[in-house]
Amino acid sequence: MKVLHLTTFKKCGIADYFNYLIKEIDNIGNGEIVNDVFPVDVDWQKKSNFNQVSDYYNEFVKKSENYDLIHIQHEYHNFTGNYPKLKSLKLFNNILEKLKSKNVIVTFHSNPLPIIHNRVLSPIFKNYSYSQFFKNGNMKALVHNTISKEMYLKSGFDLNSIITIFHPTPNIIEEYPEKNMALKDEIYRKLNLNNDSIVLSIVGFIHKYKGYDDIIKLLTILPDNYKLIILGDKHPRGTDSYYNKLLNNISKNSLENRVFITGYYDEKDLSTFCDLIDIFLAPYSSKFTSGSGAIQIGVQSKKPTIAYDIESFKDLNKEFEPICLVKEGNIGELKDKIIKIADNNELKDYYIDQAKKYLLDNSYYRLAKQTIEIYNDFME
Repeated sequence: MKVLHLTTFKKCGIADYFNYLIKEIDNIGNGEIVNDVFPVDVDWQKKSNFNQVSDYYNEFVKKSENYDLIHIQHEYHNFTGNYPKLKSLKLFNNILEKLKSKNVIVTFHSNPLPIIHNRVLSPIFKNYSYSQFFKNGNMKALVHNTISKEMYLKSGFDLNSIITIFHPTPNIIEEYPEKNMALKDEIYRKLNLNNDSIVLSIVGFIHKYKGYDDIIKLLTILPDNYKLIILGDKHPRGTDSYYNKLLNNISKNSLENRVFITGYYDEKDLSTFCDLIDIFLAPYSSKFTSGSGAIQIGVQSKKPTIAYDIESFKDLNKEFEPICLVKEGNIGELKDKIIKIADNNELKDYYIDQAKKYLLDNSYYRLAKQTIEIYNDFME
């Protein structure tokens, strides 16, 4: 079976997701599945007009003629360029239109854009909900949780076209156990860490929806021995505006000595960061999140993770309880839970043990097996 993949390839969550997945598919497939990649170059697209980007994806469509199956890793930002957002929807719509005679699988990593705010399909987006293509049996949508499935159904997708898959967790931290002592010393000095310090952390590209405003408010009401390591930097496809707002917010609240921003970090340093961190946080907004690769770092860190109770994180807690959930937007409850877990080793151990069980059940190996089954079912 020959499969052509459309995916980002530069550093981002979807590129990581794809690379881990395809590595396991190659291992399990034993040469029976031939995987090729047509790259999404978001940096080039940012500087290119609609016609130029359309011509690029016409080459993808042309190349697809030589393959049995097409698998697209979809995120709305992947199809933006130097043109209005509505045109990026039109662009992907056009791609699907040209592929409608092919066997196509699309993994949707975000909830449907037209209804993410109020779950009502906006008329301006109605022509670009993509639903028309997911009715005739030769296109399948893969989504990460039940709320995403519900939202795609509401946007017009056929029930039989949607398959729910889990969001796996790679064992990145265990791959690189060695510690970077120079980095560790730098953070110790910057945050003035000592035996009484409690270090919190949030992981991933810096976006408003990840709850950074709430975390800064949280630090202002926590004792001074609570510090924060931000494992990430501004998104390479984003603007500086929110990042600069965050820096101003840190400065305005005199938190410069309690917050350390790593910038883009090397995965080899994750075990060093995890050595310093006591609790991971994920106070994400329900408006934008269908799943999170970043929260998986906390889950595999052997440290407890506290998150807002958005639907995708409730899904994550279905079989086990790898993360502690608090009510979305309730900073007081988040504060109380942090203090409670920080002071209670038995509670810490409970969440760490639950995370271990979750990791065993949610590996990329298992997702690769499920994906191959989907491929085979599709081709029968």
